Amino acid sequence: MPIINQYIKSKRVQRNGQIKIHEVFVDSLGKEHRHFYVAPPGISDIAIKNRLMNRVAHRNDRLKEQELRQYLKRIEYGKNVIGLDYEETTQAERAVEFLNWAKQKAIEQDHQALRYAVDLIDQFTKTQIDKLLGEGKGAKVKAWAEKLREMKTAMEDSVISAGEV
Repeated sequence: MPIINQYIKSKRVQRNGQIKIHEVFVDSLGKEHRHFYVAPPGISDIAIKNRLMNRVAHRNDRLKEQELRQYLKRIEYGKNVIGLDYEETTQAERAVEFLNWAKQKAIEQDHQALRYAVDLIDQFTKTQIDKLLGEGKGAKVKAWAEKLREMKTAMEDSVISAGEV
């Protein structure tokens, strides 16, 4: 969904000389993203266009961050993330982001968030993980996945035991 078009929809001078500007950014799916701001009196058209162009990179970054947040949330809730269309991020970027997220969740001891992480890791071989993250990482990630699997089983057993009380 990168931004493929951008334009200024309206530019209105206010009584005090400030200029109300309405920008529109169109992503590759045709969705419009709007931005409104007030520019100081006397700002040139060139400066306004430069602001518009500079905002494209910011919009693209926001779309990428949004896609990564949705990706991680799907993992946390046990929803499929394999084979879906990702417009903003590469598989390597998502893998790195996932591992950083999972590492942080482990540090925070948020084991509930990690209970489905193993399902994602199981989709990849050690060799594939090595290619994505670097030589030797596949074995480490797979070993970690086994610990996550044990944790998930222990959590499920705990829920069953609690129900029997």
